[in-house]
Amino acid sequence: MLLAQQVVGLLKDHEEFCVSSVNSQQLKQNPELVKLLMSFLVNPMFEDTELSAVCQPFAVEPFYASSYYNALLGDSNSSMELEKCFYQ
Repeated sequence: MLLAQQVVGLLKDHEEFCVSSVNSQQLKQNPELVKLLMSFLVNPMFEDTELSAVCQPFAVEPFYASSYYNALLGDSNSSMELEKCFYQ
């Protein structure tokens, strides 16, 4: 089965993800589904080496972040924290 077909099958069980705007609480409750959906936008092969994060419009806290992003910044998403990581 193709990955896209597998995702469509999962979305049938999560119809709340088939709308134009998803509640942030729903994103937090389904981290594996979010990660799978984000794999179509952010290449999972670079999960450990690329600094990637995605936020909802007008939000500061990312609902998806690569493991490299989390390793550098943890729960913080401050640009000052990011600068500290690169200029130490």
